[in-house]
Amino acid sequence: VNVGPSIVRAVSRGTPRAFSRAFVGRLMADPAFLYKLAFEQVVTISAATMYEVAHRGDKLKSEWDLALSNIAQLSLANALTVWCVTPSRSFGASATNGFSKFMATMPNNAFDRSGPLRQYTNATRGLSVITKAAELSAVGVATGGVFAAINSGLLSMHKKKEGENWSPAIPVPDFKTSALGMGAFLGISCNLRYQLLGGAARWMTE
Repeated sequence: VNVGPSIVRAVSRGTPRAFSRAFVGRLMADPAFLYKLAFEQVVTISAATMYEVAHRGDKLKSEWDLALSNIAQLSLANALTVWCVTPSRSFGASATNGFSKFMATMPNNAFDRSGPLRQYTNATRGLSVITKAAELSAVGVATGGVFAAINSGLLSMHKKKEGENWSPAIPVPDFKTSALGMGAFLGISCNLRYQLLGGAARWMTE
């Protein structure tokens, strides 16, 4: 943090203390964290772009804003998923309240190694899967809700310009479907897959 200019130093000095500790803690646990995050983003954005191009076809040029919104939503959801389940090493000030202390006893990933400040048991590892499911579900609901509102606004703009009978090549889900769908996707599917991916990564590196 205090040596030559680097991403770590820039983040640790230029962001709020809580985020700075969380960011550096993830790099302490996994020095390849930023590379993995970048790889995930390349795959997610590329796949989402290919999907939009394939399904919108000739309408892509006129519906670029809806396509961009969908791609941005998946990119953000992926980044938040990787952030939430990446192993972290606690350092700095300790938790001050009961709930924070309880959460601090559990790993971000069920297969994370125990460290000098945190000794994980089978019970805490199992419970972490449940708490991460709840956390990612909440993140998914929030993300889906925000982008549902954005897409609804874009859809209204298109109908105002093209006419009420206009419809996009890819249907825009309503607020409830978007929020609950993204919540279920992150909390159930992504949580389980990335928990197992973390275990596979630890097994291969050992």
